[in-house]
Amino acid sequence: MLLEGFVVVRPVIHLNHETGEWRNATEEEAPTHLAMIDMKDKLRGDYLKADDRYHFCYRTDDGKMFFRADDGTCIEIDGYRYAEVVKMTDSAGNKQPDFSMFTIYEANGEQLYRTVYRSDLYYRLFLAEKSGVALFPEDVELGDWDFFVSCVDSFEYMKEKRLENQPTPHAEMVAAQEEPIKTSRYSGEWVAVGEICQVTGLYEAPYLRNKTVMLYQGQKVAGDTHNELGQIVWYRLTEQAANEYKQSNNM
Repeated sequence: MLLEGFVVVRPVIHLNHETGEWRNATEEEAPTHLAMIDMKDKLRGDYLKADDRYHFCYRTDDGKMFFRADDGTCIEIDGYRYAEVVKMTDSAGNKQPDFSMFTIYEANGEQLYRTVYRSDLYYRLFLAEKSGVALFPEDVELGDWDFFVSCVDSFEYMKEKRLENQPTPHAEMVAAQEEPIKTSRYSGEWVAVGEICQVTGLYEAPYLRNKTVMLYQGQKVAGDTHNELGQIVWYRLTEQAANEYKQSNNM
């Protein structure tokens, strides 16, 4: 498959998805006299070469999307996994504006890949276009210049596509979770998966179809940290809501 450079479009490269090997495209594969827009039907994605490192983001013949790095990492962007870009900080917690960290996570929060890169270069290009030559500056986005921000957008896009194609039961679940959380049911205490419960009581998780469990002070909350709807957080029920739950479930 053919990939164009993300910031500097040429040279076009040929990537073998099965082996992970790549090379410059031949003149026959990507004629230099053709404008890139005339090659859009042949191009499957982008690559970034920076600091002698290569990263790739592309779509295969069967419509799947992948992130790949030159260290052998190959991760399908499957609509469940997610990614983020955050500014680097020093040991004192101060932001380092020149560098950002890109991380890919499994749906359960497990880290799959991480790299640090010079993000200030792309941010300056983004600002230059937005404030200078763009005809419609409101349409210019950081992901147009920052490859890794664009990758985060790809993860979000595939998540949206997956949710659109879910069967009815899941669609109903999503619709239910989009309703305002009934905060009157909750006491104000909450705990995320992986954290230590501070107050014993009945807790409810909106992103688990309002599943209710008893958690105890000092207990580490187990389970997946995220699902397709977002981070799993347990909210302690008020005394009235807890009594109603107990009565309805013969507790």
